Amino acid sequence: MLFRSGRYTLLCSGVTASSATLPFDASAADFKYQLEQIPTVGIVSVVRTLGASQWWGRDRVYTVTFETFRGDAPTITADTSTLLGPFSHGTVSSVETTKGVAAGTMGTLTGLTAGANYYVKVMATNDAGVSLSTTMEQSNGRGVVPVALTASSKPDAPSAVTLNAISASQIASSWTAAHANGADLESYKVEWWTAAGTDEIKEIFIQNAGNDTAGVFSLAYGGYTTTGISTDASAATVAAALRALPSTVGEIAVSRTLTSGDIDHQWLVTFKGEAGDVGALTVVDSTRVSGVAVNINIYEDGTLNSIQGVLAANYASYEMRDRKSVV
Repeated sequence: MLFRSGRYTLLCSGVTASSATLPFDASAADFKYQLEQIPTVGIVSVVRTLGASQWWGRDRVYTVTFETFRGDAPTITADTSTLLGPFSHGTVSSVETTKGVAAGTMGTLTGLTAGANYYVKVMATNDAGVSLSTTMEQSNGRGVVPVALTASSKPDAPSAVTLNAISASQIASSWTAAHANGADLESYKVEWWTAAGTDEIKEIFIQNAGNDTAGVFSLAYGGYTTTGISTDASAATVAAALRALPSTVGEIAVSRTLTSGDIDHQWLVTFKGEAGDVGALTVVDSTRVSGVAVNINIYEDGTLNSIQGVLAANYASYEMRDRKSVV
């Protein structure tokens, strides 16, 4: 702030702090007190620093941390009509240095061993302490989160496929069993075709008017939802999230592009493996993404950079399922 004299009033989301005004050289404590008078602000901490000496004086910089506001805090402005600086009225500028993001309700547990049984509980914390865990709440008849789960992932691909002609219209196929990765194998699906089709490509596009996109979102496909995906996630991270869904059939390839001066994020998701025209991919819980004017869209079926898949020619398949003994 460049001022020599006068007073000013703080505003946040258009609401004034109070009828009182602050002097041009207000202390950090006075700045904090006035700002906390706005109902939506909550508790803040304020540090005041002085800029380099100039012929008109020294800039005053107030760094404000919103201690209790969860998520992206509103912008601070000021009514400077009664402030005087070296060039008629002085100026006030407000710059967000760190965007706030509210704590999420979804997390990913990493480093697990396939086939091992893991127990999970969740607790909440604040300045007053730590809550009871979900395990205790379930013991009291509340909560639906499973307290135990076996770590598993999709099986590895079968290997060493061999083909043998047994008649003019039949071919015998055999392969090496796949590794189950922690869960029992239930079936093998065999597919065949005469000419390749067209891979389906869907585009996930995050656009923003400013370079302040933050937060996480999830994707839904085939009735299942991914874990939270960061707005700056790599192509490998998005691919891993989609591959983990039980509904994903075939191989997923993802590429990532930054546009508009690295502000907009684009991921192209390719469904390989003769999948043809696959089901819809949708965004879930985009409210956890913040930005000055941010939008998340998914383009498919030929819109923008998407391509509608075409099933391979003469495609056919059958499934060999495990049959359990019943006595």
